[in-house]
Amino acid sequence: LPPAQTDSDHVLAAIAETVTAVLGNQSFDVVGYSYGGYLALALAYQEPTRVQRLFLVCPTLTGIRGERHVAEHRIIQSAPIAVSAANADYFANYHKVTVVQNPQTWQAFQTQVIPGIRRTNLDALHQLHRDHGTHYRLSFEDQLKATNFAQPITLLSGRHDVTIGYTDHEAFMTHQVNGTFGLFANAGHNLPIDQYPMMAAYFTQFLRES
Repeated sequence: LPPAQTDSDHVLAAIAETVTAVLGNQSFDVVGYSYGGYLALALAYQEPTRVQRLFLVCPTLTGIRGERHVAEHRIIQSAPIAVSAANADYFANYHKVTVVQNPQTWQAFQTQVIPGIRRTNLDALHQLHRDHGTHYRLSFEDQLKATNFAQPITLLSGRHDVTIGYTDHEAFMTHQVNGTFGLFANAGHNLPIDQYPMMAAYFTQFLRES
């Protein structure tokens, strides 16, 4: 997207256009994590007859970072980790948001997260976060958060999420009549790494109900 169009509304429009190009008028389910969860929910808001169900993990609900109710970071488990020189620059990111810190979660971070970070267009990311996050925020965020969705929603949240928090998730899910809410005590924003087996169990159930 051109710099002037690097905002969440335009990103969402590009995703919607791609989905239509691939699926036509078919209905579909949506899975989203963090910012992807924010866009997934927005897609369901705009396409209520096509989006059938949602599976959201630590989704953004409040675009402007300073308005979020985030948790304090806490390390639940810590074990010695050998960090190679190749990935040493990424360890601070892992340490900041992961609450179960051991060789297994560090390995998962290296294989699942770092490749995505390396492919990130940093210029576009900085454009998205410019002006204190006002371009990151969807123009219809207030309506989105107030919507009672008809679609089944599974939302997983980490109690120690320093990026998004969990209290906004709780408030949102209280008025989702078809909502399933999982608050993981021993997880932060890296919930898929902190508590992969529990997340996988929820996702397996989500697939069974399709």
